[in-house]
Amino acid sequence: MFILKLTTKQKMLITALCFGVAFYGFMIKLPSRFHHYDKELHSLFYFGAAAFLNFLFVGKKWWAHVLVFIGLFLMGVGIEWAQEFSNGITGSRIHGRFDPEDVKANTQGLVIFSVLWLVGIGINALVRSNEKEPTQETVKQPMKPIASVSLQSDLSRQFGAALKMVENAIVFCPDHMWDTPRNYWYQAYHVLFFADYYLSKDPANFQPPFPFDSSEFEDRMPNRVYTKAELLHYMAHCRAQFLRFIPEVKHQGIQSRWINSSKTMDYSYVEIVLYNMRHLQHHAAQMNLILREEGADVPDWVFQSDIR
Repeated sequence: MFILKLTTKQKMLITALCFGVAFYGFMIKLPSRFHHYDKELHSLFYFGAAAFLNFLFVGKKWWAHVLVFIGLFLMGVGIEWAQEFSNGITGSRIHGRFDPEDVKANTQGLVIFSVLWLVGIGINALVRSNEKEPTQETVKQPMKPIASVSLQSDLSRQFGAALKMVENAIVFCPDHMWDTPRNYWYQAYHVLFFADYYLSKDPANFQPPFPFDSSEFEDRMPNRVYTKAELLHYMAHCRAQFLRFIPEVKHQGIQSRWINSSKTMDYSYVEIVLYNMRHLQHHAAQMNLILREEGADVPDWVFQSDIR
């Protein structure tokens, strides 16, 4: 059943406003044109009030539905007594007297809604049970790999494209821009270091290849500036790492977890590949921005690229 996504305070405020208006309306005498429909209006109001409170508060809780039913029934009786009492206080008939027929009409509206509510709950339960019940065909089918061959190929082409965009940004960088206060070389090293790290099957014991160190884990700059040739060699290493990692995505998918040593990252193998691509693309964009701002040529967008 549908429940409005409001806070309890908001729900109570809306309810108080609506029922305040309703109570005031019941205490005022109806215009003569509505006198012939008085009982129908009573039934319609209590049907609507029950629907309003059930959608707002109840959902599928039967005990809450019963409380709403009892509460509205007592409210109807109370309003009838209030009408009779107010007539005695004012000395004039501002609405009417206590009318058992009104109470009966109120109850009819509540009962009609309760019947519809129960039918709706039953249909919902039946549909959900049919959705959960496995058929003989689904039970007999063998387990399929979590990630299909198509997904493996798609991820490979897009990961290859992300790596290619970083590679192009390294190649396009003029020599005079490589080592400046904007640290273009470090952008390239940082993204390749973490591309390698996110492709590690044992992240807790990850070590980058020589001549690189673990400065990225120690929140410091490397001991020296790495050359273009060194980072392009690291790029080839990352491609080889991906080719070793991607078969695990096909066979393990969401079952195996990639978890860093601090336990702050806990991803499936599929998700860590996507996360890695996002990180690669983020820094490729930063490097291209530096090239543009410095007036250098900028590489084109790469749509797909073979990872090999």
